[in-house]
Amino acid sequence: MSLRRSHVLIALVGSRKLERALHDRFRAHQCGDTEWFEDAEDIKNYIIDRQTLGIHIHLARTRDTLDSGMPTWEAVSVLVARVDKLRDTGRTEITYTDFRDIPSITGRSRPWVYSALAKLVDQGKLVKTVNGYAYKEEKK
Repeated sequence: MSLRRSHVLIALVGSRKLERALHDRFRAHQCGDTEWFEDAEDIKNYIIDRQTLGIHIHLARTRDTLDSGMPTWEAVSVLVARVDKLRDTGRTEITYTDFRDIPSITGRSRPWVYSALAKLVDQGKLVKTVNGYAYKEEKK
């Protein structure tokens, strides 16, 4: 099957682990046993969040890696997935301790993690607190 580029909303290059996690997360919107998904609000929000963080459509693997690290966009995806997972478990506040393994997973430094979390604050996804970060209240 061949896709027109104009029909692709997002294409992520990553591991099978990332693919499985996305299929699990959006299983309720999957069209049968295919790679296709229904037009669902939570999928649109996922795509918008990644684009806001600078994760654009990747149809070819880019190598903006550090010596042994993963590409920047993939490292950001790992960090954002952690933020999302913590929110899904009911956490209202997060600290660096929740991300202490991210440098070893991504090949990025501790200051990079702080910088990435600060970007989420700048984008209005998190707010800075005395002890760490809190999730921004969504307007209803």
